[in-house]
This record gives sequence, C-alpha cells and structure tokens, in this order.
Amino acid sequence: MQFKEGRAVALLTKAKKEDNYSRFRELVYKAVKEEPGFTEAYMLLARRAKRHEDYSTAEAAYKKVIETCPSFSPLPYFDLGTYYYYNKDYGNASFYLSGFLNTPGA
Repeated sequence: MQFKEGRAVALLTKAKKEDNYSRFRELVYKAVKEEPGFTEAYMLLARRAKRHEDYSTAEAAYKKVIETCPSFSPLPYFDLGTYYYYNKDYGNASFYLSGFLNTPGA
C-alpha cells in the first residue's frame, strides 16, 4: 500500500534525506505510526537497517512489508530467507525462500 499525501509521506520523504541512522529510524517510526500499513516505509527501513547491520530491525521491518502487502516485492522474502539460512534456521529459510520464488517479479 502506498500513500500519496499526508504527514506519513512527508515524514518518509524527510527520512530518505537523513544521513544519521538513528534520526532516520525515528522518522520512519513516526511515519508508520501515522500510517501503520505504509509498506514503502517498512521497506525503506528494512533496507537501510540491513546496510547498517541492524539485523533485528531489518528482520522485523521485512516481516511488516510481507504482512502489509505480500506482493509488494520479492526482496523481503529473499533477504529473510538468506538471513535465516546463514543463521542455520533452515525451516524459516525454506519458508521465506519459497515465498521469494512464488512472489510476482521474482
């Protein structure tokens, strides 16, 4: 689900320009508090968290992407699947990698 106007979009726009990771997260959390189904915000949070090696935040945010819009992107499934695989959680790895293969655009 994508929102074209409102406070949540303004907060996410501001977050995208933020170099400080802590401030970025704060702005994204405010955006999703305004619009709990703001899939794009969760996706941005997950990708930036992964880049900053904040894996618990990335994991939770990718799960929210899937929860709010399962067909938004195959990336959350792939990243969660590989994350679980490298952490030897093969059951979850299999689940998410199967989701990756079955998501449009994969």
